[in-house]
Amino acid sequence: MNIRNLFAKDIDRKINPAVVVADQDQLVIQAEIEEYVFTAPLIDNLYKFLDELMNRQDGKTAIWINGYYGSGKSHFIKYVHYCINEETCEAAFDHFAKNAKEHASDFSDATPSNILQLKKRVQQSGIDNIMFNIDAVSGQKNTKNKLPTIIFNQFNEFRGYNQKNIALAILVEKHLDKQGKFEAFKQLMNSSGGYTWEKDASTLVSLKLSKIVEAVYELDPEK
Repeated sequence: MNIRNLFAKDIDRKINPAVVVADQDQLVIQAEIEEYVFTAPLIDNLYKFLDELMNRQDGKTAIWINGYYGSGKSHFIKYVHYCINEETCEAAFDHFAKNAKEHASDFSDATPSNILQLKKRVQQSGIDNIMFNIDAVSGQKNTKNKLPTIIFNQFNEFRGYNQKNIALAILVEKHLDKQGKFEAFKQLMNSSGGYTWEKDASTLVSLKLSKIVEAVYELDPEK
């Protein structure tokens, strides 16, 4: 008998040695969902994570995931992302529920019916999630408030604002966006010497700050 015939799946299939946040290839996503190996503790922890995220009634939710190198932190976090991401929610929850039915501990709250309710809650929530690797976006500058700054910059980028200059993002872009004038502002700046606001905002701040101020004043004389 050939040993490969003892396995349910093709042993020559491609499996990435490490989970990479930025890798969003469809085949990689499918593999990272279907190849996720659940144990009883992982089933409980994923259920608690999602339940706390979706059903907490008061206060704010912050969850710290700790573990030694190679313990599976990245794959777990990315699987949470797959559960709350609209495009992958169905597949991730199906794999989760199937394993919970087979491997959950006797007194686990992660029953198939509870997982189904969680899935419905997630799908109805319209929740957004931002996933990134801090090392990849941290840059070289080392400041006291580096981590909050990184998170805030990524949040601003997600909203379509500048990801490097917080003052510019909040005082100019967000302000104009709330008034419905952000697109008009970008068109004004894009016509200023062949620049593109999305790519060249930092350069424009350095070289043509007065034109930015004039454009903002033109669109919002009361600012």
